[in-house]
Amino acid sequence: ARERGGDDPSMLMCAGGTAGLPKGVVTGRRAPGRKLAHRGMVGGLAFSDQAIYLHHMPMFHATGLNSGRSASAFGTEGTVVPGFEPGAFLQAVEKHRVTETVLVPTMIAMVLAHPEYQPERIASLKRIGYGGMAMPHALLERLRLSAPDIPLLQGYGMTEACAALPFLTADDAERV
Repeated sequence: ARERGGDDPSMLMCAGGTAGLPKGVVTGRRAPGRKLAHRGMVGGLAFSDQAIYLHHMPMFHATGLNSGRSASAFGTEGTVVPGFEPGAFLQAVEKHRVTETVLVPTMIAMVLAHPEYQPERIASLKRIGYGGMAMPHALLERLRLSAPDIPLLQGYGMTEACAALPFLTADDAERV
């Protein structure tokens, strides 16, 4: 059997399809973006054995894969919602006292618009990471007014680079 090289394909992920239909992205075993994505997730979210991560992003997408891998690498307790639905999200955060999660702005809008949303239901969150698309200013302001004690972290990345590379912390956002 031949030895596998660093450029050999190891993963097929789906790019988001924000500019058209989703497409498959093949990455090699030693894709340089993987370590950067892992560091970005860890630097942005507080993965530790004291945290509880809510995983609801699809594993075929770079953010879902990297956030799940990063959380488990640090011994972070996790809970899983098999697919995003705002009511199930609220219930899981409240029931499991979730401290860390990642959402795209569309999901944030769905949570805030859900008839059972109350800020107390997400009060256990210590951080919300978001990305995947530009955050509408009005939505960002609604979230900040509704949950002012939850720091927001903005990630930017692309599947072709193995997910989020830079993260803007809550402090960074305040300077902008």
